Amino acid sequence: MNRRFLIVLAVLFAGCYRYEPLRTPKPLVGENVRAHLTLAGTEEVARVLGRDIATLDGRLVSEEAGIMHIAASATVTRSMISTAWTGEEVRIPASSVEKLERRVLDKKRTIRTAFFAVLGAVGVSALIRSLGRDPSGQPPGGGGGPPPA
Repeated sequence: MNRRFLIVLAVLFAGCYRYEPLRTPKPLVGENVRAHLTLAGTEEVARVLGRDIATLDGRLVSEEAGIMHIAASATVTRSMISTAWTGEEVRIPASSVEKLERRVLDKKRTIRTAFFAVLGAVGVSALIRSLGRDPSGQPPGGGGGPPPA
């Protein structure tokens, strides 16, 4: 597949979510979170995720004795380099997290994106159909009668 198409698709689907502050004192197990790490937190995850990590996105697997277990889905370094992960579990002391946010569905963006996707698909479909007809409005290949003898 075309790489640009995949990037556009990823941006569209990623745009349907946003991060907001937690509404509860602690995140719920299973919730998708973004952990903004302190400098100590950056050093803590360096062995597993690499150097200079500023934020860690993932699903909270468990939290016990001040340690969060997060199944990593993405990281961003302090120099803004993003990396996707496939659920590697990372242990982070709660004291190493400066700010914790939760991922929520952005309903307005989702509806807007779906509307424009459908509108675009209808437009492309109409364009393809119009390109397949000659100026008289007939489909290519003639009037559809029996072939000449």
